[in-house]
Amino acid sequence: MKRWTAPLLALTFLTFAACGDEGSGDTTDTGAAVEDVPDVEEPDIPKQVTQGSYYSFTITFPTDGVSQKYEQNIDDAPYVISYGSSHIGTAVSLAIEDTLYSPFASINFNFGFVVGSNDYPLTIDDTGRWEWGKGGKNTPPSFKITAKDGGIQRTFASWLPTAEGHYDIERWGNATGDLVKGTLEGTLVNDSGDPLEAKIIGEFQFFLPEKGQ
Repeated sequence: MKRWTAPLLALTFLTFAACGDEGSGDTTDTGAAVEDVPDVEEPDIPKQVTQGSYYSFTITFPTDGVSQKYEQNIDDAPYVISYGSSHIGTAVSLAIEDTLYSPFASINFNFGFVVGSNDYPLTIDDTGRWEWGKGGKNTPPSFKITAKDGGIQRTFASWLPTAEGHYDIERWGNATGDLVKGTLEGTLVNDSGDPLEAKIIGEFQFFLPEKGQ
């Protein structure tokens, strides 16, 4: 047994020496240093307009459950924007009024008064969600459409008591050249006869023309 003592001690020494090399004080690092990068808040950059002026929405009619899409390129039909009126003094109203023929539909987006007065209080003045108005006929903000439902022409409107919906305004302004952009969604109700309901969802964007158009 004694003749193995020296080699065993030598092997033990080498083993400890090797372990010591792994934990040695050599701090040489050939890799690149990794630095903590502080969080940088990204600037709030407005979204760029990637399309022209238009509206597009889909109505699901109650009688037969048919979903019909209606859309218009307003760049090709700028006359559909009603901006300002001569009979309301200093107040300025805003609406899209259009008639399509295939399939037929008479359409009205009524944003109400974008510049108010003593007689006509402001309806919408900023971005955000604006619930449809309730009360008398055409109470803004409102939406109505006259179209055929199951072969019968009906007017579905937003101001009736059981109607529910809103405009979500993403971009807003009340001066010529300002961009108005947003979406609409809700339930419209038949304006006469049976209280049938139609579902609507859609979007729009357009630039305000000269006042008085």
